[in-house]
Amino acid sequence: MRYNGIFDLSFLLLIILLLIVGIIIITLKSSLHIIISSKIRNEDISIKINIKYLFNLINIDKQLYPPSNKGKSSSSNKKKGNKKGKGKLLNKDYLTLYRLFKKIKIHEVYSKIEFGSEIINFTTFIYVLINAIYGNIANIVDADKIHLGVTPNFTKNYLKADMKVHAKPTIRDLVTVARAGYKIYKNNKGNKEDGTNESNRFNKKSYGNNS
Repeated sequence: MRYNGIFDLSFLLLIILLLIVGIIIITLKSSLHIIISSKIRNEDISIKINIKYLFNLINIDKQLYPPSNKGKSSSSNKKKGNKKGKGKLLNKDYLTLYRLFKKIKIHEVYSKIEFGSEIINFTTFIYVLINAIYGNIANIVDADKIHLGVTPNFTKNYLKADMKVHAKPTIRDLVTVARAGYKIYKNNKGNKEDGTNESNRFNKKSYGNNS
C-alpha cells in the first residue's frame, strides 16, 4: 500500500509538471492578435487598438485617440512635453528596430482612402503621393493580406479613410523587441551622460607658467 501511494503521488506530480510545461509552451508559442484601426471622417479622427490572446480568453479593446482622459491639466502635458527630445536614436538603432519588427508576422494591412478637393492640381498631387506611399508599403511589408485603395474626387472637399493593421506577434517576439529597445535606451542614456561629462576629462591642474 505504501509503494502504491508513493507511485500515485509521483504520477500525479508528473502530470501536474507536464501540464505546467504544456501551458508555458502554449503561452510562448501562441500568437497575439494586435489590431490597430483608425477611422477618419474629415476632422473626426479615431484610433483604436484591440488585443486578443489565447483563443480570445484575453480580449482588450481600447481607444487610443481621442484620449478619454481629457480632464488632465495643461501643466501636466507641458511636463510631459519637456521630457521629450532628450535622447536621439542613431541610424544603427533604427536599423536594429526595423530588423526586429520585420520578424513580427503581419497578417493584414488595409487602407481605403477617399478624398476630394476642388483644386485639381492639389488633388492630383495628393493622389500621386498616396500611391507612392502605398508602393513603399507593399514593398516593405510582408503581409498575408494587403488592400490599398485610394479614390480621388475633383468636385467636392472631403476626406474619408479607414485603415487597419493586424499583427500576430508571439510573446517571444515582444520580449525580444522590448529587450532590444531597453538596450538602445540604456546605450543612448550612457552616451548622453558621457557627452555631458566630456569637459571633465581634461586635467585642469596648473603646472606653473608655461609661457
